[in-house]
Order: sequence, then structure tokens, then C-alpha cells
Amino acid sequence: MGEFPALPTHSPWVEQTLAGMTLDQRIGQMLHPCLERPDEEGRLAALGGVEPGGMFLFQGKREQFLEITHWLQERSPVPLIVSADLENGAGRMVEGATVFPELLALAAADDEQLAFEMGHAAALEGRACGVHWAFAPVVDMNINPHNPGTNTRGLGDDPDRVARLSRAIIRGMQNHGLCATAKHFPGGGLDDRDPHLCTTINSLRMDQWFALSGRMFQEAIDLGIWSIMIGHTALPAWDPGQGIHLRAAPPASISPRLLGGLLRERMGFQGVIISDAMNMGGVTSWGQVEEILPHAVEAGCDMILFASANRDFAILKRAVQSGRLSEARIEESVRRILALKELLGLHADRSPRPLSPADGAGFQRASRSIAERAVTLVRDC
Repeated sequence: MGEFPALPTHSPWVEQTLAGMTLDQRIGQMLHPCLERPDEEGRLAALGGVEPGGMFLFQGKREQFLEITHWLQERSPVPLIVSADLENGAGRMVEGATVFPELLALAAADDEQLAFEMGHAAALEGRACGVHWAFAPVVDMNINPHNPGTNTRGLGDDPDRVARLSRAIIRGMQNHGLCATAKHFPGGGLDDRDPHLCTTINSLRMDQWFALSGRMFQEAIDLGIWSIMIGHTALPAWDPGQGIHLRAAPPASISPRLLGGLLRERMGFQGVIISDAMNMGGVTSWGQVEEILPHAVEAGCDMILFASANRDFAILKRAVQSGRLSEARIEESVRRILALKELLGLHADRSPRPLSPADGAGFQRASRSIAERAVTLVRDC
């Protein structure tokens, strides 16, 4: 048992809500589009005429976040779960919130209490703006210094330090009502390529993987993290695909062996699996969206990040109607999504939580401490 409660997938609220939902509403719960334009036209375009389960927000002012999240919740019969990339606090996303240094600076400071405070700040300042779900922390190991995704966004290359600090961040978030997300399974940081452009490869043998990349996710799972984001990264040692070349290995986002066999069965994760953005080259290079999207759900993804709500709803509904996806498979994911919403208290109250000015002052002190202690002598000439 972890430190945090498991998702209540069979609670009375989940059972009652699920029973009252149509198939269309259930499919909608699996979609997590992004709001690209804050005006009403942009909001309606993001909703796409369906009822998505969540919405990702980009940068904006606190007042804008509050107005947008209120607008979205008013139009959602089932509570909407709102997400943002609160990788190092809320300040890079929400103007006026505390700005923390990058995670690599936190790694240099190497202080678990400061890591906890960063997660604590993300939780209180995020929930005060109507955000419930942080796509953080990044637990990718920064093994290849040329990797474009983990060089400053990660916690370094020391597995003990990455594990300690990421656990502290998760505690800071989930102890204060914000869902944390370990990303990007099965672990980036080894390739020198960008998953926005192509499928990247985690080239570790499985014994190495369990000691390095896999350890980071296992420790988060054992702690009781509520969600994991799946990267468009292959792990050929576990799923080599249909060829002999490393590049034949599929990205985890469409690999049943990685999500079902490794993450769910071997590692025991029972929380919500969300894909990384499904418009990235690391997965779109594997086929047309009409094929990739059902494949991701078959593989085990519960929510589709950056979904094009109207288009992707139609694709998934056709997949159910054709028999490719069963209604039982849809229900399995929707149960987890609803349970996460209940765990976060959204079934009872969707409104933002008030923030004390004293909290903000404490978070500013923690941010300054990280910045001051991150100064590192790399070479003494």
C-alpha cells in the first residue's frame, strides 16, 4: 500500500455517475483536448461539440484561468478535470504565481524539503486557479546530455537523487489535493532526438532499465501516484516490435506489451494512464490518426492528451461500433477517470480553492533558496 488512497473505481458516486452516462459521454471522458485560444470561439472549438473529460490549459493570467475554468465547468455535466504543465510550480503557467527554477536547479540544491515545497506550491497555487492535475514531475533520467527534453527539465542523472526528489515533489502535490503525474514512461533521456519529431528509444537492457528508468516509475507507483504519462518512446528490450532494428520497436503510447504487460501487470500501476500529446511525430509517424487512436486505447491509455475532440470522438465511436473497441474497455478507463475526479473532491465542489497570502510568501522563500543553492562549480580553471 502506498501513502495515498487508491482510486475509488467502484464508489457509490462512480457507480451512479457511470450508470447515468450514455456511450457518447463515456467516450468523451477519455478525451483531454487543449485550449489553444482563450476567446469563446476557441473554447467552443476545443470542446468540439462533445463533453470531454478534461482540458489542458497553457499560460495565462490568474484571472484568465479562473474565468476559463468557471466557463468550462458550467458547461460540463460531469466535473471537468483541468490540467497544466506545473513542472516547477505554477508560475511558468500562471502569471502571478510563484516562479521556481528548473528541476535541474532543484537537483543541484538536492534538498527534499525544498522539493516538497515546490510540489506544495504547485498544488495550492494550481488549485486556486482551478487546476487539478499537474503533468509533473519529470522523472526521466538525464543520461544523455544532448537529450533535448530532459537536460534542464529533469532531476539529473543520479538515480538515488532523482528518486528522492521526485517522491518529495509528488508528496507536496498529492498531500495538498493536486494529482501528480510521473512522466514520460518508459523513460526518456537516453536518446539525442526529440519525440515531437520522431519516436525516441530507451536503449537500456531490462536489468539496467529496472535499476534506472524503471526504478523512477516503480518508486512513484509504490508511493501511490495517481497518474502516469506515456511518452512516445520505445523500449526495445521489452517490446522489440516486428523487426530486428531498434526502430521497429513501437512507442509506448501504442504498445500493449509496455502498458498492459509491464506498467499494469509487472509494476502494479492502477491509476490513470494519459498519453503524451497525440499530435507529436513520435506517434503520428506510425500511421494515420484513424488507426493510431484506437491503437492507443487498445494498448491501455485511459485519456488522450491534446485530443481533437470532435474528430477523435468520432474515431473512437466508430471503433466501438465496429467491435474493435468494446464498451467494457471504454468503461474500464472511465471508471478510473471518474474515480480520480472523486479523489480530488470534484464530485462535491468544482470551485477553486482560496489561497492564503502567507503561503505565497513562503513559496517565494523556497524558490529563492533553490536558486541560491543551485549555483555549482562545474570546472575550476
